[in-house]
Parts: sequence; structure tokens; C-alpha cells
Amino acid sequence: MKKTLLLFIMVFNIIYSAPASVIDDVIEMIFKSGDEVVEFSSKKAARETLERGVGKYGDEVLDVVRKGGIELLEASGKYGDEVLELAVKNPDAIYSLTHNTDEILGLVRKHGDKILELEGFAPGISKRIIDNFGDDAIGKLSKVGNKSELSRVIAYGEKADSPETRKLLWKNYEKNGAKFLDKIDYKMVMAGGLTTSMIITANNISGGVEEGIKIVAEENSEVLSDVVSEPINAVMKPFVPAITIFTVGLALLYLVKVYKKLFSGNK
Repeated sequence: MKKTLLLFIMVFNIIYSAPASVIDDVIEMIFKSGDEVVEFSSKKAARETLERGVGKYGDEVLDVVRKGGIELLEASGKYGDEVLELAVKNPDAIYSLTHNTDEILGLVRKHGDKILELEGFAPGISKRIIDNFGDDAIGKLSKVGNKSELSRVIAYGEKADSPETRKLLWKNYEKNGAKFLDKIDYKMVMAGGLTTSMIITANNISGGVEEGIKIVAEENSEVLSDVVSEPINAVMKPFVPAITIFTVGLALLYLVKVYKKLFSGNK
């Protein structure tokens, strides 16, 4: 029985292991096309890393190494075969795995394969999400299939004028999703930043202004005061020159009146 099992394993490995010539071809190809300075002292070391990866994770490793080149083998040699395993799971994340290996491995260990999905959208996006909205946002945003929606919510978070505004943005996005984002003027935010009043306005358009104000009040009453004063200031701003002229005019009339009174008294 043991001999039969051993024979089966040997046959299985022969069938499913990549031929040596194929591995050699991949090594030759990536060394010929790679302009980067690599840590491998020889093609032999690169070949050993590739062979080990194929032995563990199958022939798909050949495909990801063709895509990731020497840098992928170098990262695997430095950080372990896990790099090749993750590259096979999501080849779209190869750039992040080769250019920001240490950070991505740490995030994957903490959050799982969701990080690979996000990095497949755009390299570096996972850290941007955490920096703006915290670790808990990874779960929700990894499920967003729309690249435009994902890009917008992160961009708005980065353009927020305060942590409170950013927190309010996230709470409203969690509740209403892309429908809420559609109510915000993208060009205006990119040009001048995202304010709390913009979020309140977006809620007003979608019929949720009361909820928006409630969230602001709960988070920071000072922000609510600023929100209320913003539209008032905006309304009054065009009238400031006229009010100033009117006030100065009244002052001049008063001074003329006083002057005439004094002058007539001296007579």
C-alpha cells in the first residue's frame, strides 16, 4: 500500500511539475528583460526560488513570474514564498507585492485577501483607506466593485478640511453609498476641498439634511456652529461693500452735522 501511494505521488509530481526547460526559459526571459539591479548573485538562485514556488503553488507561479519579472522573485527571496502564493491568488496585486512588499504582507496578515483585491484596483489604495477612514473601512470598501466610486470616496476623504468632516463623510457614505457621493460636486471639492456644509447640502438634496445635522451635532457642536455660519457668511458677503459704504456715509453725514453745529455756534 505504501509503495503504491509513493508511486502515485511520484507520478503526480512528474505530471504536474513544470519541465526544467520551461523554468529555464522563464529565467532567461526575465533576466533578459530586467533592467533592475537585483540581489540575486546568479541565475541559479533565481531558478531555485522559482522551482520552489512551482513545487508549492503549481505552474501558475510561472505566469505570475513572467508578469512580475525579476522583482517578484527578488521579493520572494527576501520575504519568503508567501509572496508568490499571494501573487498567484491575485496577479493584479503584483505591483504592490513587489514595490511595497513589507507593508502589503503586514496588511494581508491583518485583513486577509481583501487587501489583494483593493491593491488590484490601484497600488497603495489600502493604506489611503486606512489613513482616511481607519481599519474598519477595509471590509466595506473591498466589496465596492465600482472603481469610480472607490476613487471618489477616498479623494473626498483626502480633501476633507478636518477630521470631523472626514468622519461625517464616512458615516453618510456608509448609510447611503454612491447615491450620497453623487450629490457632492466633484470639481468643487477638488478645487477647494470638502467642507461639512457641502455634506449637509448633499444630504439636503437627497432628503436627509436632518440626519446630517444630527450627526454633526453629535460629533462636534463647534463644527455645527461653523456649518450654520458658513451659509450666512456666503449670503452676506456680496452685501459687505454696500454695507460698508452705507456705514461710512452715515458717519460722514454725522460729522458734517456736528461740524455745522459747531461752526454756527462760533458765529
